[in-house]
Amino acid sequence: MAAKHRIGIAFLLVIIKVQIPPVSGNEFRWELIEAIAGNNPVKFEKTLENGALRYTDQRLAVNFVLSYSRGDNTLTFLRILKSRGIHGIPFDLYTAVNLNHSDEVIDFLLDDGILPNGEIALTAAAKRRFAYVRKFADMGIDINYSYSPDKDYYDGMTVLMYAAESGDMETVRVLVEHKADIHRRSKNGSTPLLLAEKHNHKEVYDYLIEQGAADTGPAETVIAVAAGETSDAQGISGLLYDGSKSITSGTYRLQGGTSEIKLEGSGSAGYVYYKNRQGSAGNGLYYTDENKLVLTMEGVVFSYTVEKTGVFSGNGEIWVRAGD
Repeated sequence: MAAKHRIGIAFLLVIIKVQIPPVSGNEFRWELIEAIAGNNPVKFEKTLENGALRYTDQRLAVNFVLSYSRGDNTLTFLRILKSRGIHGIPFDLYTAVNLNHSDEVIDFLLDDGILPNGEIALTAAAKRRFAYVRKFADMGIDINYSYSPDKDYYDGMTVLMYAAESGDMETVRVLVEHKADIHRRSKNGSTPLLLAEKHNHKEVYDYLIEQGAADTGPAETVIAVAAGETSDAQGISGLLYDGSKSITSGTYRLQGGTSEIKLEGSGSAGYVYYKNRQGSAGNGLYYTDENKLVLTMEGVVFSYTVEKTGVFSGNGEIWVRAGD
């Protein structure tokens, strides 16, 4: 009897071991991908049951669904994940928008509590999903977000620029009401106004003019910097409001004058903020090349020499850093 019991216990242990195989690591992930790509929700759910779902695996499961499925299949898999307490994060919403998933999928992720951000809104605008741009604006995202100038893929575009370029009057109006910057320039010098004009969107163009946008000439002026052409007619002080009193971090003041600009970015590239001659807020771009500082303001390119840390000169001007 003792021998029979030992055999029975051993057999039971073998059954238990066979019935509960641990699935983890790459094996688990490949099984998930195969189930998703093969549109097999039964296998997908079974893989989840057998897998050791660490936080990393949960994140991968959501992203795999968005990367390897489409349409109703995506919703099916997302609902399975949700039933197991696995929810998406902003990166998953970005993936859904970037891969042009259906409205139903994006709405599912939003209803599940994912909050959009400026990059997601910018991606939606680039994909011409303007209904979501308006929705995200109402949700309080950074409406003036653009990629950092130190990124290889930096283009300086904003959601308002995309809306103006497409002639989407409803979106343009909503963004302006949410304080979108109508003066911002892209990497190639375009503004929302210039993009509306270039693509013959008169209604958008007229509206932006009414809101205070200034027609500063064609963006192609900025492209001249690529050929080493810069304006030497005068320095940037001729563009600026003469009377700024504030001193803030990154601020440079014209020596012997009161005009100021603020450089904001990395040591090699970034934005220029200033008041133009009419006293309105303006912005442009800058980049450095060894001891050369190039600024693009009001559609015109200016070149200066960096004399030492905190001082640059040229065009009959000397600019000195006025604050930390």
